[in-house]
Amino acid sequence: MNEIFDEKQYVQQVVKMLKCSKEQKEEIRRQLEADIRDARERNESDAEIKQSLGSPVAMAEEFNRTFPESEGRKYRKAKRIRILLLILGIAVIVAVVVYRMLPKGVPIEESSIFKETEVEAQSEKLIALLDGGDYEAMAEIATSEMQPYLTEEKMEEAKKTIGDDWGTFRNFGKTYMTEIRQNGQSFAMVQMNASYDNVSVTYTLTFDAEMKLAGIYMK
Repeated sequence: MNEIFDEKQYVQQVVKMLKCSKEQKEEIRRQLEADIRDARERNESDAEIKQSLGSPVAMAEEFNRTFPESEGRKYRKAKRIRILLLILGIAVIVAVVVYRMLPKGVPIEESSIFKETEVEAQSEKLIALLDGGDYEAMAEIATSEMQPYLTEEKMEEAKKTIGDDWGTFRNFGKTYMTEIRQNGQSFAMVQMNASYDNVSVTYTLTFDAEMKLAGIYMK
């Protein structure tokens, strides 16, 4: 069976293993291609050409031994640059991914999903339900992820971290609202200050796009 010599693959393998500058690699590429063309014109067979040239590894090693030190320095410098660019490329990708994952806030009045009046009304409704101990009603307007936490036992325990006896609700103070965008989802986040006879409570409430309670925090 006649042995087939893939000259393009051979030249590419040799050039890939050369430890020299890019310009020197191109010069050797042209030299090898010219040598193979000359062999073709002499009607040498693929087997004869392959035997004459030797393996790509042996050919590359022979070139590498003859390179002056200046070519070695250029090769090492180019290699360091390639590694640096690779590291920078990975760092950029990681930074983009992290940036996309981080929550981003926009003023609620600029939101195309939430209306300020509706968010405020829903917040006051939930706080009224909490004050009245109607945790079942709170769970009905909460996400499925939040519902297990809206039990009487857990909510009463949370309230006791602020005080055993809040007293009667008096009024709301300042309210801050923003839309949080994260991983393709939007949430309305509300911070409301509420005064009671014996304590002051700052509520932080989070609603999903369907205005269901997705988070509650009291301090």
